[in-house]
Amino acid sequence: MTGDGRDDAGLPLFYRSLRSIDSERDSGRRFRHGGYAFARTAVAIPLGAEEIPRAASDYPIIFSGGPQPIALAVVGLVEQDNLFVDEHGHWLAGAYLPAWVARYPFILTDDSANRRLVLCVDDESGFLDAAQGTPLFEDGAPTAFLSQAMEFCLDLHNRQAASNEFTKSLVDYMLLEESDARLETPGGVVEFRGVRTISRAQFDQLHDNVILDWRRRGWLELIYAQLQSASRWETLKRLFDRRTETGESALPGFDQPVSDKVPAPGDDAPPSLPAAIDERLPVGFRLQRRPGKGSEY
Repeated sequence: MTGDGRDDAGLPLFYRSLRSIDSERDSGRRFRHGGYAFARTAVAIPLGAEEIPRAASDYPIIFSGGPQPIALAVVGLVEQDNLFVDEHGHWLAGAYLPAWVARYPFILTDDSANRRLVLCVDDESGFLDAAQGTPLFEDGAPTAFLSQAMEFCLDLHNRQAASNEFTKSLVDYMLLEESDARLETPGGVVEFRGVRTISRAQFDQLHDNVILDWRRRGWLELIYAQLQSASRWETLKRLFDRRTETGESALPGFDQPVSDKVPAPGDDAPPSLPAAIDERLPVGFRLQRRPGKGSEY
């Protein structure tokens, strides 16, 4: 995965075949959530800056490399093994669900030629069905569910600039340092090399004016949360030890079946789209473009 959350093929993490949502092509399509098996092999998942405080309660938070790093929630200790997803595609009950996961299989792509954003779907997700689930369109118009998905993806897109500003400032003030994480497990020693985290020593040397400015921006909460998330390595170790010793079927918390219904805003259980971010959509937040019949959404 690259610094912008894309894999080696250039597609965002989890996505395999993107196409735009179309009111004619998708007129008979329905959405049925298929669980989180698509994230089963991920060991780190991108986070928006605003997600860091909540995610830090469950995951160690690190940063990707490059001049424009992104925050990452570490969810596994060895390749191809997300400790928060079991063999049935259930996410660990009670653990924070990253917005990057919650928006799947939808995503916005930039149609630069027409200067607009287009809602796309992973055509290989298996989440779209002709018989079961919630319709995407009714009488050629987007359903409330599809509009909710669009607004959720658009909100995440709009938040990206603020996240980039935060992480770029960490680089500019040389607050990111590389370190190694080393954990003793029943199966041997697990090591993470070149992990980038915030340097507490460098942070403590920031000028008071910078601290005041960052406090106004709400960045101090993000920094302290990332620093405190270091204790979550032990959470990963416990999950890893239990999976190694007893098998994932014995893991506690993986007893929540995936509901066939699409949760409405305010539902507590994932995959409620607005519940995957820290704040509700601001009052008055609406789509700027409503497509006509046969147009891309």
